[in-house]
Amino acid sequence: MLRSLIAFASENLVFAVMFFVGLQSRPEDLRDVGRRPALYLRALGVLLLAVPLLALALVSLARLPAETSLALLLLAVCPGVAHLTTTAQKEGGSLVTALNVLLLSSLLTPLTLGLWLASIGPAYGLALALPAREVFATTVPAVLGPLALGMLLHAALPGAVPVLTRFAQRIVSVALWLVILLALARSGAFLLHVSPRTLLAFLAFVSGAALLGHAAGGPRREDRIAVAIAAVYGNPALALAIAQAHFPDSRARSVVDLYVLLRLLAVRPYKRWARAGARSDVEQRLPPPRPLGGARRAHA
Repeated sequence: MLRSLIAFASENLVFAVMFFVGLQSRPEDLRDVGRRPALYLRALGVLLLAVPLLALALVSLARLPAETSLALLLLAVCPGVAHLTTTAQKEGGSLVTALNVLLLSSLLTPLTLGLWLASIGPAYGLALALPAREVFATTVPAVLGPLALGMLLHAALPGAVPVLTRFAQRIVSVALWLVILLALARSGAFLLHVSPRTLLAFLAFVSGAALLGHAAGGPRREDRIAVAIAAVYGNPALALAIAQAHFPDSRARSVVDLYVLLRLLAVRPYKRWARAGARSDVEQRLPPPRPLGGARRAHA
């Protein structure tokens, strides 16, 4: 029953998020990739290469248990969870940049994931594999379908967009919290026995991924925030599907739940820093206050 509720909430969360983003997007937003290819190449380099290498380094340094380290590596090589778009927008990031990074990573992950699984598996004595067509069929339609629907409704019924946006936003909020609460209920006992070394490794991974994404975002703060959030918000459902396909009786589900919960806490310092920087940028762009009339006359 609990597994069914989590699956239902997760599926509806992806649909609601991408529908919500589609309502706010235009087809021309997708052309930003052609206008700024260097930005997206850097972003993909972080998501598909730098973040997995960071996870490999942390796993080696921290010497985590085999199941825990493998779950962290799977999380690192599975980018592209849908709600990174709404999270980036909420934190002052560019929705256009976040959307394009999500689409590009979703399209490329079926290709890169096989290479990473082939590299990771031998270290654990496993023949990790997931057919590219299966990854594509799982991730891409779930992203593109509701996104296209939202865009079409925006073009056909622009007057209904505010109502639809509020409705989709509420579904997103409810589904997200339901997933978090159910994951906590499912793996709460496991959380009580996690070693400090594991906690530190997960926190370091989230912080390091955010900094890598921020650095790759270029000079615009809204792009830096969007890429940083994309680097942190990998795809737990895809990582879990791979883990359960190869060792269904392991603690991988609990490790993934732990990461999802810790990610909410570990990314908070970056979010606060990003918000503070955004406020500073706004203040710097504001014109200086004009002197009061009496002060001008006294100076004269």
